[in-house]
Parts: sequence; C-alpha cells; structure tokens
Amino acid sequence: NPVPKKAEPPKKVASAAPAPKSADPAQEREQRLSGLIGRINEMLAPSGLTATRANLAGELYAEAAKLSPNDARVKNASSKIADAYLKLATARADEKSYREADNLVSKGLDLAPGHRLLTALQKDIAERQKPKRQTFGGF
Repeated sequence: NPVPKKAEPPKKVASAAPAPKSADPAQEREQRLSGLIGRINEMLAPSGLTATRANLAGELYAEAAKLSPNDARVKNASSKIADAYLKLATARADEKSYREADNLVSKGLDLAPGHRLLTALQKDIAERQKPKRQTFGGF
C-alpha cells in the first residue's frame, strides 16, 4: 500500500500587480462624496428644516468641499444650503428676531458670498433695525 503524499500548497507566483486593496481610492472618495451629498439633502428637507439642520448641512458641505471642491454636486449643495438659510432668516426677520435673522444670513453668505437674495435680506434687516424718527405735528 503506497502512502498518499500530502497535498502541497500551491506555489506562489510573483505578480507584477500589487495585491488588490479593499477598494479603489477614487471609488472610495466617490462613495464618501455621494454619502455626504445625500446627507446634506436630507438635512435640507423642507418638512424638517431648522437652523440646526442647516448648520449640520454646512458642516457636511465643508467635508464634501475638501473631498472634491470642483464637483458640480458640491457647488450645488452650497447654493441649496444658502437658500435654506435665506428661508430661515426670512422667517426670523418676519418675527422681528433680527439678530438671529442676521446671523443666519451671515452663515448663508459665508457659503455663497454672491447670493443676491441673502444680500438684499441683510440690507433689509439692517434697515428694519434702524430707529424710526418720530414726527410730531407739522414739524
């Protein structure tokens, strides 16, 4: 009875390509960016929009901008967040909460410095805060 030989492990063959990593760095970046953009959109949902959620969207945007500053989705996100700040600031200004409104406008302008409606609202808030002159009779 011949004794069966133990199976030898397969010989390793040198490969020109390095061993595959868990994922391609560009693919990982794209997945991360897509996730951030998705979360930004969730934070800006009209039904649950609050200053806290807009602030969180701003933080997520900062992360996304670091990953891919020239990505169209990232640029679009800054505009969406600025629009959310506009909506919130307008509501606060209508409630005569001018300090809070001005703070929200400033945050929006930090993200989108050329946002015309935020700039107009900022001027309107400043105008509303000026003391009104009282006139008495025909003076």
